[in-house]
Amino acid sequence: MSRSENKELWKKHVSSYRSSNMKAREWCTQNGVSYHTLKSWITKFNKESVLQQNNNEASDTRWVALEGMGKLLNTDSQITVKTGSFSVVIPDRFNPETLTSVLNVLRDHA
Repeated sequence: MSRSENKELWKKHVSSYRSSNMKAREWCTQNGVSYHTLKSWITKFNKESVLQQNNNEASDTRWVALEGMGKLLNTDSQITVKTGSFSVVIPDRFNPETLTSVLNVLRDHA
């Protein structure tokens, strides 16, 4: 069996288990499947799902150059910048160089 065939088989097993509303050990016993192997594939598929979600969010992220930062220094509000799982609240008085550094770090790790 090829890797892709094996992966597809385990996708079906995991889907069957999840829709069964059974405990994992019980499902494995009834289906002649190793409990530890099932858990391993569930972990693998969960990680792939998270990575895919992060990639989708990253591809939707658009970075823009911020100009005229001085205009924001005298406002009485705050700005919230969100990207992926990060959120930065920028108070009404801030250092533009610090903000630039924070945005660069977020860009590199988002």
